[in-house]
Amino acid sequence: PKTGQISGAPVPQQKGSFKRTVTAASINPPLVSRTYELTINVEDVLGMFFRHASAESVVISVSPRETDVFEPKEIFMLTQPRVTPFLNTPEEFFCTGALTNVPYSNNSEVRCSVVGDACCCASHVNRQAPTQDVRISVRGCGFERSKNYHTRGLVGGLLHTGQGTWQPARLRSQFTVEAEIPDIVQPEDKKPVEFNIVIKMPWATYVANRAKYDEQLRNELSVAVEIPLSLVKVLSAKRTEVARRLQATEDAQPVPDGTSIFATTTSTVPPEAAEEADGASPAPAPPTQEAVDFQVRFEIEARCLQMFSNEVKMLAAGIETQEGCNDISPEGYMLELKAQLTDP
Repeated sequence: PKTGQISGAPVPQQKGSFKRTVTAASINPPLVSRTYELTINVEDVLGMFFRHASAESVVISVSPRETDVFEPKEIFMLTQPRVTPFLNTPEEFFCTGALTNVPYSNNSEVRCSVVGDACCCASHVNRQAPTQDVRISVRGCGFERSKNYHTRGLVGGLLHTGQGTWQPARLRSQFTVEAEIPDIVQPEDKKPVEFNIVIKMPWATYVANRAKYDEQLRNELSVAVEIPLSLVKVLSAKRTEVARRLQATEDAQPVPDGTSIFATTTSTVPPEAAEEADGASPAPAPPTQEAVDFQVRFEIEARCLQMFSNEVKMLAAGIETQEGCNDISPEGYMLELKAQLTDP
């Protein structure tokens, strides 16, 4: 029977923007027809992309997609050597049961397991963050440094059936993320680094409680890149101004007093937009807002910078003189922080 149902596979299977033409014609006189053009925007279910890699971890950012028919709950990521192809089978993700009976936690903590050269990690979807960073441990997954790896993703959640019910479902991401694990940084290359970070907040608010905000910044930086808190120093701060973005939402979540942590992005007006094409007067400068420019230093313990001779190692009688020293240099932590604060 001719029911008017659209048959075939009109919905694309890949990410992107697609157009489809639908034509409807009457079978009764006067046999009128109408044609409509549909635009279908398809987003990847996980929106996965590479963020940063160090000798200790790989950071992958994900943006699980929630729609009217799918509610994401869990994230699964399978990482294996680049030379090992993916099988594209459900059984490939061997950690899908890792979160069974695990209470929901509103963070990006992962639970990983290893089978052969492959590492499969599971995490809850963070409902408070549209984009979340997932950190995969190099040691925990048994990755080899100076070697290339690739990662595929899977999202578990609830799918609307069309009959008013929801059922468990897992959807595969179309993206593949690649990363090279850097080698361990030698002690002589683990020198301290200094950099600045701009936070949008009133200068008077900062001055009224310097110690509180300095300590808050140290803690935020320590958590963001997993650098020991003792190695984070706030050297100085000064008042500055940054261009205000003309949008309804800010880049960072504000704390109760309105201070935006990690809102470091600034914008500039391109030269071609400085004046009209007909030679009119320059456009007005964009509105600005007050901010605080912090000078920060990532340090390293003195003993972690030392190169010990074989004689000294023998005198140590088997004691590891650099036990607890990080495999990442201060510069490596800084580069990861920069990657996190940069829009993808």
